[in-house]
Amino acid sequence: MTATIALTAAEAEAIARARAALDWVNADSFPWPPLGGGEIRRHRDGLADCLDDYAGLTVGRIHPADLFEDLGRGQDNAMELALDLVTQDIRGWTAELVRLAGKAEDAAREVLGDAA
Repeated sequence: MTATIALTAAEAEAIARARAALDWVNADSFPWPPLGGGEIRRHRDGLADCLDDYAGLTVGRIHPADLFEDLGRGQDNAMELALDLVTQDIRGWTAELVRLAGKAEDAAREVLGDAA
């Protein structure tokens, strides 16, 4: 049995923000734009994939070299580097998803405001 790697505070915060962003766009109340929702879906799916990669690394299901070829199998700090890289990806995907989702909500408010 493989031990699970504990999250750092920064990693835990990044993951919590990512999950909150995913919950936001996956909620029934999220105003998916009739056109342009593809970018939001792409970022939602990319973020979900990054979270899966992070989880796979922490439980030992994924080796760092499986995600990052330059992190050779004999490197002492490969796991630490891989977790840092995936956490950076999580932050990037989250920031862009939040930006796009915010624009979708602003557009929906404008349409609803015009309809009132």
